Formats: sequence, structure tokens, C-alpha cells
Amino acid sequence: MLILMAMVEDGQDGMPLDASEIKDSDGDGIGNSVDTDDDNDGVSDVLENASGRNSEVDDYLLGTGRKFSCAMDGDGVKCWGRNAYQQTDVPTLVNPTKLSVGYQHACAMDDTGVVCWGRDVEGSTVPSVLSNPTDVMAGKFYSCAMDDTGVVCWGRNYKKQMLIPDLSNPTSVSSMNQHTCAVDDTGVVCWGSNGHGRRTVPSLSNATAASAGWAHSCAIDDSGVVCWGNDNSGQISNVPELSNPTVISSGGFHSCALDDGNVVCWGRDNAGQSTPPTLVNPTKLSAGYDNTCALDDTGMVCWGNNGNGKSTVPAMNIVTDNDGDGVDDAVDAAKYDASVQ
Repeated sequence: MLILMAMVEDGQDGMPLDASEIKDSDGDGIGNSVDTDDDNDGVSDVLENASGRNSEVDDYLLGTGRKFSCAMDGDGVKCWGRNAYQQTDVPTLVNPTKLSVGYQHACAMDDTGVVCWGRDVEGSTVPSVLSNPTDVMAGKFYSCAMDDTGVVCWGRNYKKQMLIPDLSNPTSVSSMNQHTCAVDDTGVVCWGSNGHGRRTVPSLSNATAASAGWAHSCAIDDSGVVCWGNDNSGQISNVPELSNPTVISSGGFHSCALDDGNVVCWGRDNAGQSTPPTLVNPTKLSAGYDNTCALDDTGMVCWGNNGNGKSTVPAMNIVTDNDGDGVDDAVDAAKYDASVQ
């Protein structure tokens, strides 16, 4: 039988090397037709479809800022910690799908577009006009988003954060303090402040992810994790040898990676931010200024500095389905064995 496939440009193809697949919602290298968890949120497609969820949209997100943290669970977005600028007063959101926590403000993407709240410095919480936004990132007194035109930023420009370079098909963007990094067809491109060389990207081989920290940056490429910029706490020189890093998150003066089912951190550890507790099958990770949060089978877990309660996670509505049998792990007699429910 002859099967004719529609021609899809590589830039729009989630699986450019597999002619039988054009969708890979979570970017894990497994096409949606054979992936049992299309959005990689720990809830199987079977269970999501049975409960009326969108199996291609991540249900669980988390982010850490300077003195507050936020997460999205089955009930929506909630924030905790310092609230001096109403950064934990989450506005009404309609089906939120993206979340980013900055210095003193946060942004989310929902059915209405991009919504930001918290401290507004020079318009950092007032999104620019966007055309079909797909992602959003909150930094220090500025924000950026990805839309049909590429990357758009708004807010304070005192370190040239708004001077976005020419990008070729950007796929992700990351901001934290005074600089931003994006992954595009050419590799990793950074702009904004270059203090400590934080936006001077070294030679990388097939970079797949990048994360901008306080004064340093890190990326995942074929060699593992590569970092550059400020090294005052070993966040550049002490990058550990990793087996299969899939997620990288740069914080204040430390960074963490998700590597073969484990969270590995390095750099400053004065508040314990680089010493993860025992985690069970972690799938999400966010390094903040001096704390870190992760999502595992027990829910949201934070460690490090707990000033203003930013590492004290409130009750969360989290569902997991490790064996993909369509049964919530909370009531599954054998949550790692699909033959037993």
C-alpha cells in the first residue's frame, strides 16, 4: 500500500527525521503516535483523554523567582512566598498552558494570550502586541515571548534586553536577570548584559536547550552540559559529568539538570539550593535565585532558602500515571506495572 505523506518543512516538523511522524508535542524525540505521554507531564494519554484533559498540553509547570515561587497544577496557577508587589496574587487565567516566574513578577499564557502580574517596572507586566504567542519568559523587570514573528520583549531596556538579534526559527527562550538566551537553527544566541561574559556563547555542538541564570548561562549539547559566564561559586568550572541530561535550569549562582531520572545541582550551596532531597521520578525542574523546585511522583518539592516561605509548597492537585495504564497512581495497586491495576 502506498502512503502519501504531506510535505512539512523541517522547521515546522516535530520529527524532521521520521517521515511517519510530524508531531512531537513534548519534544522528547518520541512521536505522538507512539508516545504514551505526549506532553510529558507524568499523566498518561489514556488517563488524560478519559478525564477530558488535553493530552498534548502539560498540566504541571513550576517556576522560582527571587523571593517567591509559582506552580500550575490540576486547579490552575498558584504562587507563594513574598507578596510585596502582588506577585503571588494570581489573576484569573483561562486554561493556562505556560508559566514563568521572574525577579518580582510572573507571566502565564492562557486562552486570552499572555498575562503578567506582580511588580511593573517600565511596563514589564504589560505585554506587547503578540501574534499567536507560544511561550513566555519573565526576567528581571522585563519579559519576553515567542510568537509568529519570533521573539518579542517588553519592559526595562537598560542593559539592551530589548535589542533582540536576528534569530532563525527560535524554538525556546530563557531569561532571568539582565540577559536572555534563545535556541534557534544556528544554536544558542544570547543578548542583553554581557557582564562576566554571560551572553558570550562558547562553541556548542547541536545545542538542544539553554537556560539564562543570574550572571551565567548553561546549555545542553552533544557533549552534555556546557556553562559560561560568572564562576564565583563554581557554577561554570564544577559542572559534573552527566549521563543523559534532558533539562537544564540556571539559577542565581547555581544550576541544576535532570539526568537519567535524577536531579543534579552544582555551584553555590549556602542555603542548600544545590543539595536535592530524595526525589521519586522527577520530571520537572526550576532553579531560582537561592532555592530550587522540582516535580516528582510525590508532587511539587522545593529546597534551599525558605525566606518568605518560598520553598514551602502549598497543597497541590497532582495526578501521575507511571505505568501508563490509565489509572491514577494514588489508587493503582501497582503503579509501575500496567498489568496490575
